[in-house]
Amino acid sequence: MKNISIRLPLSNLILTVCFLIVATSCVDKKIKSYEKKDEVNLHETAKNHYELGASIKQQNPRKAIEEFKNAIRIDQLHLKAHLEYIHLMAEQGRSNQVINEYRAKIKQHPGNEIYHYLIGQVLEETEDKIEEYQKAIQINPDYYRAHLSLGNCYKVKGEIQKAVYHLKEVVRINPNHEETHRSLSEIVYGEQAKITEAIHHLKEVIRINPKDASSYVNLGVAYSEQGRIEKAIEMYEQAIGINPNLFEAHVNLGLVYSRHGELDKAIKVYQEVIRINPNDEYGRYDLGTFHQQQGNPDQAIHHMREVIRINPDFLQAHYNLGSIYSKQGNPDQAIHHMREVIRINPDFLQAHYNLGSIYSKQGNPDQAIHHMREVIRVNPNYEKAHLMLADIAYDQNQKIDEAIYHLKEAILINPYSISAHYNLGIIYANKGLIDKAINHLNETMRIDPEYGKGYYSLARMYSLNNQKGLAISSLQQAISLVGHEATELLKIDTAFDNIRGDRDFYELLK
Repeated sequence: MKNISIRLPLSNLILTVCFLIVATSCVDKKIKSYEKKDEVNLHETAKNHYELGASIKQQNPRKAIEEFKNAIRIDQLHLKAHLEYIHLMAEQGRSNQVINEYRAKIKQHPGNEIYHYLIGQVLEETEDKIEEYQKAIQINPDYYRAHLSLGNCYKVKGEIQKAVYHLKEVVRINPNHEETHRSLSEIVYGEQAKITEAIHHLKEVIRINPKDASSYVNLGVAYSEQGRIEKAIEMYEQAIGINPNLFEAHVNLGLVYSRHGELDKAIKVYQEVIRINPNDEYGRYDLGTFHQQQGNPDQAIHHMREVIRINPDFLQAHYNLGSIYSKQGNPDQAIHHMREVIRINPDFLQAHYNLGSIYSKQGNPDQAIHHMREVIRVNPNYEKAHLMLADIAYDQNQKIDEAIYHLKEAILINPYSISAHYNLGIIYANKGLIDKAINHLNETMRIDPEYGKGYYSLARMYSLNNQKGLAISSLQQAISLVGHEATELLKIDTAFDNIRGDRDFYELLK
């Protein structure tokens, strides 16, 4: 039987080949379509396992661990599933098991940076974590998660420059990493005092997330540090526009207004502060202080009392109330609150001093002396306490030597104390020690050449000492500084009887 060969025309052969190519191409596309569909289905299945695990991890951690493992089996690089699995295993006390598992994965995939990163997440020692993150970066210098974790590790260690380097690498690789910009703003502002750089990162946070009210507040703080008050106010107002109940925004806005003397605006803002949190003791205290500064004692008292209702041991509120009541002429309430200050802090010097002053005015020298001695116990170099003790000793107790002792102590503390030199001069004059009186009165005039009262007392001493020329010249200085008051005193002051017939003295009376 003869073989029959069929010869096709060349054109038919070309068509056949083309058909085969097209058919093969269609088959390939269909296979790829099926593969892509399978891949999507796999990812969807992994996602379902992950989401199930995430939803039950609080109630049933063991079941959640299985679901995360299922997600990882389907999608080996499902990072969220890995992280959840690692953290849950650690919470279950199975960290060593996880470490061994991921060591094995590193051996299987030595060139995969992710497994070094993941094992770093489960290790406890910071140095061990750093070693794994560095290995991840050696494999892939642009793996931002490893840079982020390294930055956080170095921050914990206090190695701020290294922390900043790696966090900057994060935003170089991923410029939209909001949390890293926020971290950088905190570090460069708080640790490195680089306000301009902090502002840059805060602006980046706001670019990424324009509704992040807290970053507007932080930006306002940075602008305030730079003295750019209008910009600071603008930022706080934007924060409030986003979140009208953002406590920190109102507080900072009110403080900016108060520091620049705009107390009406500060008070208005702080009314919002206590609306948001009526029991915030510091907000109440600040509001009371603003009213006190503005000369509204009743409103100041109201808010200070509210502070004490919230916190009975709020020392500064008691102190402010004591000061207000003292100015209002209400010594009983002033004493009560100053005593509360001392109950809270027995070494609060100014409260002891104020109590001593009140008791002295009330004619209670024993209590006055007790509190002034407490002042000196707290601070032996507190000049005003020695001056007060000298006044009490001389005026109320007639203890002249004790008064002289305290005045000399005041001068040792402050050689330029006008009050100490002048009062010591007067006491010596009353004791008849004219030369000593003249010495201290001259010191008074050396310290303050415009102290007219001192010149008048010095003139009296010179007159009593029969130093007429010096008495007249001192009187001339006193009259030039005090005027009519000194002239009227001259007419009746017997200390000038020695020079009353002198022509120059007569001229002074005209």
